[in-house]
Amino acid sequence: MSSKDSEPDLLPGEQILSDADELLWRQVHPAFVSRGRITSQAFTPTEKDARQLSVSRSALVTAERAHRHHTEVLGLASVGSYAVSVGDVSAEDLRVIDDAESTMVLESAPPGHAYIDFRPRLPEGAGRLRKIAARLRDAAEARGPHHSPRPPVVG
Repeated sequence: MSSKDSEPDLLPGEQILSDADELLWRQVHPAFVSRGRITSQAFTPTEKDARQLSVSRSALVTAERAHRHHTEVLGLASVGSYAVSVGDVSAEDLRVIDDAESTMVLESAPPGHAYIDFRPRLPEGAGRLRKIAARLRDAAEARGPHHSPRPPVVG
């Protein structure tokens, strides 16, 4: 553990992001859209994620490139790149970790990969985490999609 008992240590090559204005691209799966709105699930980490919600850094990659990597390279579904800022995340007492230089990052990781670290907030319970995810979703929706695929031409 770090000097703050609630925050896990960083791995070699990881660094905490501090530019509050930097945007973080989050790919939103079609299942996380209901009645035209993103659900908070899009910003809720799972056990599979080890409570580390994947994002890509706008300082290093465009929203379009992040989306293309997700859909074309990884073959995963996404309705588009939505953004929260480092400041939005920090306001929730969470941190954003750039792990692109970490020896633990997977080869398939998106360019400019980082993660929103929910691990320090786990003791607060699932209900609290859902509220945090909902506020992050609200921030992303307020900005709108920064990149979404063009709808197919019908006709």
